[in-house]
Amino acid sequence: MGKTPTKKQFEKLEQANKISEEVAERLSLNREAVIADFLSLEPLLQRTNLKTSLQSDERENKPSVSKEIPILNLPDFSVDSTSNVSEKDFVDRFVNHVENCGFDYDREDLLAFHISAKEQSPIILGGTSGTGKSSLPVLYAESLAGDRESDFDFYLPVDVNPSWTNPSDLLGYMDAFEHRFIPASSGMFRQMTTAQHAHRNLGPDAPIFIVCLEELNLAQPEHYLADIIQAISRSPGKQFINVFDENAVKNDDQFKSFAHLEIVPNLILVGTVNFDETTRPISKRLLDRCNLIEFKVNDHLPIQNNLEARTGIAAVKGPPVLQADRKRWSNRDSNIEPEVIDILDQIYPILNTLGCNLTHRRQKLIYRFIANSNGLCKNIEALDMQLLQRIYPQIRRLYRPGALDALDELIKKLEHKDVPRTLKALRVLREEERAASTLVFGEE
Repeated sequence: MGKTPTKKQFEKLEQANKISEEVAERLSLNREAVIADFLSLEPLLQRTNLKTSLQSDERENKPSVSKEIPILNLPDFSVDSTSNVSEKDFVDRFVNHVENCGFDYDREDLLAFHISAKEQSPIILGGTSGTGKSSLPVLYAESLAGDRESDFDFYLPVDVNPSWTNPSDLLGYMDAFEHRFIPASSGMFRQMTTAQHAHRNLGPDAPIFIVCLEELNLAQPEHYLADIIQAISRSPGKQFINVFDENAVKNDDQFKSFAHLEIVPNLILVGTVNFDETTRPISKRLLDRCNLIEFKVNDHLPIQNNLEARTGIAAVKGPPVLQADRKRWSNRDSNIEPEVIDILDQIYPILNTLGCNLTHRRQKLIYRFIANSNGLCKNIEALDMQLLQRIYPQIRRLYRPGALDALDELIKKLEHKDVPRTLKALRVLREEERAASTLVFGEE
């Protein structure tokens, strides 16, 4: 049996526990500040040998345990110079692949997803659980890959953890003791570095990568996606993320050259969200930078009669889509039809009342989407998609004075325009809001 601790030893133990609790609390509240303080004190500890003296004899006798860090093996992608896929052929390939795998989505939603994917803006797929949100980006990735054979998976699903509070949970963190970067287990850092590597070395011949954040609102997106949200607000070519300080790692660190990651054009960011009581609402700040496509479970079943519907069961024929193809499909400089501009001008003051201001950024992104729809659908049909993706999500559940009147006015303005899907959603919203008002305040 061991010796009974003395009173003095008990006091030291209590003091040590108290200090540990204080440090742990401070670390949970402000991790970066604690690490910065340690880094500034470490040289002093080494010079005074305090760092060594703080270790017990028992700890010194134990073998050191090193953390396993994945090796960054960047693939050597081959160049497929024969790829010259037309946009119409690809859209037909995508629609046929979805059907061949047994799924049943509205063609408008498939087209909206494709046009959104041509942009640098992330795509959010929303709805209740089981509406096929997670399957759609996989089907799109399979369609992009065509009949290409590769050992590398160009599609990465990332399961968001409710405990995530900052970007290091998604990408990785600095080991202050070892002076090295540790990538997060999500795989996001590796996918982004690989996409950046392909973009820099292959240019227009770079393959397309997709990352899908599953149930991104289980944690607070504005926290763990803070760096990405800021980056996508900048113009293409300047969308960099500062992952870690390159001067804080050793010179031979394999990740040193990737301290600053770029959201490259050949990387598509997708997220899925569940609209239920278990998740956090999406902020307007994030919605303002994304295209939100919502699936309604009451519109139709997400699968056809084939109960075996799943991704990957049908082969895709044709060459892979490369970044050069996507760039060629871009029509950002195309003119917008006057009818579309006139509709937005008419509803502009109404949207202000509803708290969904048509800001410069939102207007620019709407016009860009419509321009990119040329050759695939009419301008007015693209406007219908954008009203659903960028306007409608931000006017739901508003209980401010005058909101219902403004909603009625918006419906009247759009009644004689060719935007049927937006009108249907707005009318459902009006009935829901009126029912909620009656439930709260009672019938008149």
